[in-house]
Amino acid sequence: MQRWPCKHPWKMDGSGCALYFFPDIALPPSPTCVMRMNIAVIIVLVVSALIAWKIYDMAARPMPPSMLYPLVPPTAEAPEFRDTVPSEAFFREGFAKNGLAGQWDFFRTQLRPEIQMLVEPANESSFLPGQSKIGGQPDLPAGMAWFTEGNGNHLSFIAQINLAEVRSLDTTGQLPSTGILYFFYSTEYTGGYDILDKDKFRVYYYDGDSSSLLRTHFPYDLGEYSRYKPCRLRFRPSVSLPDRDLDYVSARLNGEESRNYYDVTKNYYTGTNKLLGHSDNIQNPMELECEMVTHGIYLGEPSGFNDPRLNEMKKNSRDWILLFQLDSNDEAGMMWGDAGMLYFWIKKEDLRQKKFDRCWMISQCG
Repeated sequence: MQRWPCKHPWKMDGSGCALYFFPDIALPPSPTCVMRMNIAVIIVLVVSALIAWKIYDMAARPMPPSMLYPLVPPTAEAPEFRDTVPSEAFFREGFAKNGLAGQWDFFRTQLRPEIQMLVEPANESSFLPGQSKIGGQPDLPAGMAWFTEGNGNHLSFIAQINLAEVRSLDTTGQLPSTGILYFFYSTEYTGGYDILDKDKFRVYYYDGDSSSLLRTHFPYDLGEYSRYKPCRLRFRPSVSLPDRDLDYVSARLNGEESRNYYDVTKNYYTGTNKLLGHSDNIQNPMELECEMVTHGIYLGEPSGFNDPRLNEMKKNSRDWILLFQLDSNDEAGMMWGDAGMLYFWIKKEDLRQKKFDRCWMISQCG
């Protein structure tokens, strides 16, 4: 029986592979033709899968700030501090005018240098990698995950401080001269009066290669109210005196002197965003609270102060110093309770050894 080729034989890459027909019966393609067809299909599927994976990988991977944003230097125009800068001379004059001249020699020794911060709203694109900021998106080391609470909820990023920017203002040399301090805080308001609050904040110190920093996007499950607006920081040196409610302060002052001391130390704008110095308390002094809570004493009720270790802890509380104080900043959309503040504390020896994971945080509000 004669076989008739179809009018337009099907050929693959010139191999002569054709589909022939009997007058009424179609013959299947040869095994060689089928194999080559299958190989072609497999190649198409593999290439498509590789392209899809590459697109997904590029979308999911954090990109360096130089690719995400045009890196432009900070604006040359910057707002000025418009309030009184506390200094030793400022306080000495205040003591003399308020009947406290006899106390000056002691309190002069209690002055602490601090670094105040002026907050200025800014666009995310205006920040260089690792530049100090409040709010916005952090510049984390490559491969580092966003910090979370123990339950897996993401913490809010609140600040990163490039210590090289404040090195010349740290007159006591307490801070590392290089590196970046990162501060994260829970969207669930916590006072810091329970050791179980340890996962509600995080202080992280990085002193590695700045070229590995990546501007990290907000986690998808972090609510809008937990994403703070970026603000640039300007720094200035200042000094501060201790709160009048601290035991060693109140023991030296009678009633009238205590009121006058309050007027001298609080009757000026203190620059409530700051590093180091004495804390600007809204409520009680916090040094003893830090010592007690980190020893497992719950301070959510007054009975915690009945602990038999109290006297020893009062002595040790002098080891705690303020590391970072952050106010409720409208510019960044930050509100801590009822116009409160966050206070990050650290022991002197832990600061010297750069053990920032041992910090403790307490929040206060009016």
